Amino acid sequence: MRHWIAAMILCALIPTAAVSGEESAIALVVENAYQLSIAIDAKGNVYVAFGQGAQDTRQIMLSISKDAGKTFSDAERVSVDAVACFASMERGPRVAVLDDGAIAVTCFAKLAKGGEFHLYCYRKGPKDKAFRGVRVSQAAKDAESMHDMCLDGKGNLHVVWQDSRSGKGNAPWYAQSTDGGKSFKGELATVVAQGGVCPCCCPSISASQDGKTVVVQFRHKLKGNDGADYNDMHASVSQNSGKRFDPVYRLDSRERWKG
Repeated sequence: MRHWIAAMILCALIPTAAVSGEESAIALVVENAYQLSIAIDAKGNVYVAFGQGAQDTRQIMLSISKDAGKTFSDAERVSVDAVACFASMERGPRVAVLDDGAIAVTCFAKLAKGGEFHLYCYRKGPKDKAFRGVRVSQAAKDAESMHDMCLDGKGNLHVVWQDSRSGKGNAPWYAQSTDGGKSFKGELATVVAQGGVCPCCCPSISASQDGKTVVVQFRHKLKGNDGADYNDMHASVSQNSGKRFDPVYRLDSRERWKG
């Protein structure tokens, strides 16, 4: 059975200089593709990263539109050195485009048969012929292959992923790249979660334009006063560019998520 996926993007998200301000929908149809991630640069070019192929040999691919989604380039392989990548059930790639035209794609990849999946960032500069990958964390014990990535206004990449290295359940860990994805530093746990975080829900991350405020969101596993287990949405905030994260707080005190 063939699998198809269509990415529908509102052109209102693309600068008016590129699309004359009119709202319309564009579509990219790819065979055997999974878990799309989309980025749009200042010129209105559309970048779509996705997984493609059978699960045990799936690769991360990238297709680009330079005419506001009217046409897309042939898919280029991002995970050039991987034997397989995760791209299903929220475990897909994330893509960002820097002001200098460099493209950064984060994903969980396995580089050797029989090896483990780890979080990598694949980068391709304007003059590079192919993507090149670096491992985000050498010490991580990655859990469930869940992660998210964002770009701030200064071109810094911020990444969060589920990590089980503590042995006390999954926790959201954070790292930052100040060189466009060539290397990562500042690795730390955003919170030592009581009972860990929900293993089947992907964390998310966002950063302010100046990069000083970084917000990580996740489902925190906690026991309520009634003795039941809850997976409520929580957030942890850094006000100093990811050097330290404040204690977590629950996002909604009205409704609770039992699990």
